[in-house]
Formats: sequence, C-alpha cells, structure tokens
Amino acid sequence: MLPAPEALEELLAHHGAQASPWLQRQFGISQPSLSRVVARALVALPALRRFGRGKSTVYALAAAAAPTPVWRISEAGERILLGELHALVLGQWLFAPAGLGTPTLTEGPPPWAAALPGCLEMGDKPSPCRSELARDPLPCRSELARDSRQQAASHNDSTALGAHSLTCGSELARDSRQQAASYSAMGPHAERLSDLAVAEYLAAQLLRAAKVPVGECELLAMPAPEGVPASPVRYAVRWQPHDRVGESGRRALWPLAAAQPGLPARIAEALPLLRRRGALGPGVGNALHWLATFAQCLGDDLQASQLAFAPLGAAAALPVPPWPGLPAPKPLDWRAPAQARVAYVGAIFPRCYLPAADGTLPAEALATLPTGLPRAVRAAAERYWRQLAQDTRISFGFRLLAAANARKLEQRAVRPGAG
Repeated sequence: MLPAPEALEELLAHHGAQASPWLQRQFGISQPSLSRVVARALVALPALRRFGRGKSTVYALAAAAAPTPVWRISEAGERILLGELHALVLGQWLFAPAGLGTPTLTEGPPPWAAALPGCLEMGDKPSPCRSELARDPLPCRSELARDSRQQAASHNDSTALGAHSLTCGSELARDSRQQAASYSAMGPHAERLSDLAVAEYLAAQLLRAAKVPVGECELLAMPAPEGVPASPVRYAVRWQPHDRVGESGRRALWPLAAAQPGLPARIAEALPLLRRRGALGPGVGNALHWLATFAQCLGDDLQASQLAFAPLGAAAALPVPPWPGLPAPKPLDWRAPAQARVAYVGAIFPRCYLPAADGTLPAEALATLPTGLPRAVRAAAERYWRQLAQDTRISFGFRLLAAANARKLEQRAVRPGAG
C-alpha cells in the first residue's frame, strides 16, 4: 500500500525540504511509486511544492502562498525572469531558477536577497527605489560602498533594519542614508559627521581626478531641523548609482567576494592571494596596492566589500554573477575569471575619525603610516590633508587635525639625516 499524502506532509513538516532519494528510503518505495504518491499529494496538499527534475527533484512545504519572482535587468533596461524565491517551512528558502537550472536551498534567506545587487529586482513590479531615482532625495548607494556614518549613527539611533528583511537592497541603503542624513543634522556628533562628509566628498574628487573608478557624488547642505535656532551648516554626501546604463539599464558588476571566494576582508591581505590566483588584469594589482596604501594614509582600511569587478573573457558571457545562493546558469559553468578589471571602488575617507562606540571622538593625528610609502601615494595623501586643512566647510578642530596629518606626511618624505 502506498503512503497517504498526510504521511508525506508530516515528513516534510518535521525535516524540511528533501530530495527524492531520501523520501524513497523513508517510505521504502521505488521512484515510480513515489511519483504516484506525490501526484496524489499535489492535489490534496495546497502547500506542497516540487522543484527540479529526476533524482535532483526536491519536495517541500511552502510557508507563503506565492513565491517572489527575481528579475535580471539588462543593460538595455529589459526585465528578464531569472527565477523564483520560495519561503518554506522551518525557515528554509529555495531559489528555483527559470529553465533547467538547479534549485538552491538555504537556511534563511539567501545572502543576496537582503542586499540585492544592482542588476537584480524582486517582486512583480519594478522597485520604486530603482525606477524613480530622480525623486529620491538621497539616492541609494551600492552595498559595496559601506556607509560607516550610518554605522556610527546606529550607536545613538534605536532604529535597526532586520537582518533577514527581503526589502530591496537599494531601498535598505536608501533608508539607511536618510537616517544618516537626519543624524548628521541633529545628532550629538553632527559636527564630526559633517566634517567627514566633506572629507569623503573631497577624497572622491581626488580619486576621480586620478582616474580611479569612484562613483559620482555631490555634497549637500543639510537643512536645519524645524524649531532649532540657526547653527553652522551641516553636510552630507549623495552618491549616484554606479551601475546604471542610461535611464533604465544596469551593468552586472561582480562584488570581489563573489568573483573570488575565500578572500580576507582587507585588500592589503587579499592582494597576495589574488596575484597567486592570476585573477587580476594588467596593472590591477599595482592599482589596488596604491589604493590600499592611500586609504591607510587617510586612516581608512580598504576592504574587499568596497570593490566591484567587470569580468573579462568567457566569464563575461554569464547573465549574472555567481552570488552565493544564486547558481550560475547553464550551459556555462562558473569558473573564476582569469582576469578582471576594477569597475567600481567604494568610498574612501578618514574612517578612523568616526565616533567610537562609546561616543568618544578620536582627536589625535595618525599614529602610524604604512612602511615603504611610495612617493606618489605620499604626495597625493599630503595634498588631500592640506586641502582639508584649508576648507572652511570643515570645523576648526578637524582642520587642525588635517594640518597635523599633512605635516606628518611631509616629514616622512624627508630623507634621514637631511637638513
């Protein structure tokens, strides 16, 4: 006698999604018999779902009535169905790619769902935070560009974003930036955060002049809150989306962590491994070393999460990058690209001067500088600090800090025994 549909429901409710061979062993039946059981269960059990084909078929109980479609946005702005994301019982999630791709099961939402890459959208309709960027007072920044001002603000702001939210990643970033802007205008460390906004903007201008692919940004004077007496002008940075093509198209850029898994977080530590893998295009290694050293001279530490790459060769033919939990489509199997070029670098600014977790404000000149500092890096960093020291949009105290850092870099350039 074949098992009843209720027996299949009980197994899946207690053990979660399971493949066909596992169910055959539990019931002690053959594949054809299991197919007959499933055919009856699909009629009797509205929550039963079947994914894949053959021995790789997965059966599960859905926790939501309908799946969430996932779309790829082409460079021409066309929405192409990539697959569907299903919420299952026991907190499991399954991404079922369109066509003949293999389903991917994860415990909890897949990593890319809460921080959606720029060329992907979720839901039946285009996301307002992507299609109506012109009406967004603070357009979203990619997750690759970490907004540490918002992280600092979180020490004093009880608002927290859910770790497993399935809201569009750009919308999460946009909301965070609005919180950061509000904090910059009203919070207890408003002056320091405003100083760092100007510093971030000036660093971006310097890097863009050096042909570094930093995103477009502008410096905004924040309006004073209603009912608050006139106070010094506070500033915030507005970043333009870096992956757009025209008004609606998107570039499929690869986060470094996706293109090269298993890397250390710090670029200074990741560079030797990337070179051994032969994963960098001509001159890219030297460029990344320059960037990492320059960031250290600003009191920052360049992270892998701040970089995005454009793939070259056969890897560029993949419709989407292989983010964790999002399998590369067939027939092209995923292989790490032999070489890639840097397509985007996230914000670099004096991160060491952010308010500490306990609310204190760092107020000392840079304690150490990188060893073997290249002359070009030292000159660029010294010019940057001198520019900050002369900018009247920055508070007097922070300008003194900038001048001290510029003098330290100038002294570093003097040869021992000179003078």
